[in-house]
Amino acid sequence: MSQRQQKKIWEIINLNYGKWIDKSERNENLQNPIYGANWILNYTNNFLYEWDSIIIGRKWSAGALTRVSWKFRPSDVTYYVTKKLPIDIDYLFYGLHTLNIPTLAQWVKPWINRNDVHWLNILYPPLATQQKIVAKLDEISTTITQAKTQIENQLSALEECWQSSLSESFDNEEWKNRKLSDVCLIERGGSPRPIQKFLTEEKDWVNRIKIGDTKNQVKYISYTAEKIKPEGVKRSRMVYPWDFILSNSMSFGKPYIMQTEGCIHDWRLVLRTDQTINKDFMYFLLWSPFMYSKFEQTATGTGVKNLNIQKVKEVQIPLPPLEKQEEIVTHLNQLHENISTLKQQYQTQLTHYDELRASVLDQAFKGELIEE
Repeated sequence: MSQRQQKKIWEIINLNYGKWIDKSERNENLQNPIYGANWILNYTNNFLYEWDSIIIGRKWSAGALTRVSWKFRPSDVTYYVTKKLPIDIDYLFYGLHTLNIPTLAQWVKPWINRNDVHWLNILYPPLATQQKIVAKLDEISTTITQAKTQIENQLSALEECWQSSLSESFDNEEWKNRKLSDVCLIERGGSPRPIQKFLTEEKDWVNRIKIGDTKNQVKYISYTAEKIKPEGVKRSRMVYPWDFILSNSMSFGKPYIMQTEGCIHDWRLVLRTDQTINKDFMYFLLWSPFMYSKFEQTATGTGVKNLNIQKVKEVQIPLPPLEKQEEIVTHLNQLHENISTLKQQYQTQLTHYDELRASVLDQAFKGELIEE
C-alpha cells in the first residue's frame, strides 16, 4: 500500500467533546450508558449520540479507548468520534490502538489535547480493504484471546492448588492449639502526626515502613523509601529483623518478614515469635486461608475492615512439634518454588501473546497483513 493512503486523523473523523450530565438525570435503572474515560459511570435517558463510535479518554484515564454502539452519553472527561470520511469503525478502533495515544497525555493529572491526536497519521485504504483487514484481525484476535484464556485458567488452577495446600498443611486436629499471644508478642504500629513534620532525607536515620515498601515483595522487607526523625520514632513502633508485620486494615492479614529495622505505622501489627515456632512455618501459617478466615472473624468496621488487636491475640493456632514444623516448611517451600516456576512460564506466554497481538496490528497498519 502506498504512502498516499496515509491520512491525518482530522481528515477522517471529528473528536467531539463529551458533556457533563446532572446527577438528577443519572440512574442505574435507565437505558443509555454514560461513559467516563475508561468505564460506564451510570445510565441516563438523555443520550448524546446514537451510532457506532469510539470513546477516547480526555482526562484521568487519558487516551483509553472504548468501542461503543447505539445510544450513549459521553461524559465531560471524554472525546467521542464522528465520521468525516467513510471508515469502518472497527478498523478505526484497531488503528487508534497502534498510535499510542496515552503517551500524548500532559501534566500531573493527565489529559489529552485533541489537536495532538488530530495530527497523527493512519493508513486509510478503501472501505472494502478496511473490512478485510478487520475480518483478519478479528480472526487472529479471537485465536489469541482463546489461547490467553486457557493460560489464565491454568494460572487460576495453580493458585487454587497453592491455597488448598496451605490450608491442608495446618488442618490437623491432633496438634495442640495455642493462643497467638502465648507464642508471640503482638503490638500495633504508631504514626506521629502530622507525619510530614517527622520525615527526613537523612540516610542514616530510622527507616519508616510504608505500604508502598511491600510492592513487588513476596516475603521479605529489606528496603524503605522514607526515613523518620528520632522524635518521630518515639511516637511510632520499632520493628527488627525477623519480626513479622501484618496488615491490620483493608487487605488485612498479608504477612511480611522484616530483614531490616524501622518504624511501622498504625495500619500494621508486629508479631515477634518465641523459640517454639519456626519462622517459615509461622510465615506460611499467617499466609494461609486457614488464618485469614480466623482474622476475618476478628475484623470490625462496616466499610473498611480492621483487625481488632485484642481479638487477634486470642486467635487459636495449631502448633505441631518443631520437627513437624520443619517438615511442613520443606514441603511448602518446594511446592511454592514449583508453582512459582510454572506461573513464570505462563506469564511469559501471556507476554508473548500480547507482543504477537501488537506485532499483527503493526503489520496491519503498515499495509502488510493482507494482499490487495
